[in-house]
Amino acid sequence: NSGSSLNYTGDCGTMSNSVSFTTAQCSGNCYTESMKQGITPNGVCDVTFVTAGCVVTGSDCATLQTEYDAMDPSAGNFGFACEECSSDGCNPTTPLALTLSAVASKGMSFSFAALFLVASAYV
Repeated sequence: NSGSSLNYTGDCGTMSNSVSFTTAQCSGNCYTESMKQGITPNGVCDVTFVTAGCVVTGSDCATLQTEYDAMDPSAGNFGFACEECSSDGCNPTTPLALTLSAVASKGMSFSFAALFLVASAYV
């Protein structure tokens, strides 16, 4: 599976969910990463990002975890999870369990996740 999705929950104004996945054949492993971000355009809004694709340089779970760990905590990112698997279509297109159960801490600010944008460049 290859693609991305954004799901908005809470007071998110006019922001719309988006889903765009296709079945992809990978020559190696597949990955799925998911993360939430608390944003405040019109109140409190959580955005759940999911990116799936073929593992290539820069989009393996170890690299994505390192990039997530280096993010500024004030950006509002939380609930990062990443999984790799070894057969075509094995990677989920829905948020991973650790992301679904994640709860934001206080003091989130508005920004969009750089990690998601980096990973989706490889989709």
